[in-house]
Amino acid sequence: MADKIGIAKVQELIRLFDPSTIMPINEKEQRSKLSQILTQINYFGRRNDEQEVELAIIEYIEKQLAEEEQRIKQQREQMKDKMRQLIKKEFPQQEQRHEHQLEHINEIHNRQALEDFHNTPDLNLDQMFKTNEEEIDEIHQKYMNKPFHQTQESNVIILCDAADEV
Repeated sequence: MADKIGIAKVQELIRLFDPSTIMPINEKEQRSKLSQILTQINYFGRRNDEQEVELAIIEYIEKQLAEEEQRIKQQREQMKDKMRQLIKKEFPQQEQRHEHQLEHINEIHNRQALEDFHNTPDLNLDQMFKTNEEEIDEIHQKYMNKPFHQTQESNVIILCDAADEV
């Protein structure tokens, strides 16, 4: 016959299952409490094997936590769906009004951009590139008597001031 689980381990296993449990006073009641827990979690294996009993309790707790987490997740999704439905039901005009306002704002911006484009003064390219004869004469006179240097690699002519002769 296998040895019984030690009383300290019995107490540890009871607390593992339910940390808030009120621990029975005597050893017999503690062992009875552990037996109730094992029956509750449908463990019918070797009740004198500490490791198997502990693993069974841990597996049960993990399963319970996973199920609780799944329930909470489903409740959150249901609440989100209810809130969406409520918002659509209670505030459809506001949602439509908001969409209409956004469309109106976009329309105004587009109209302003088009207006700005049409109100841009025409560029008088002829005026911008009109040759000013006097200005050309001044430039011509200024550089006519200047020495120049022509590079051998290309047909570029470089005008030089007397101080900058190349």
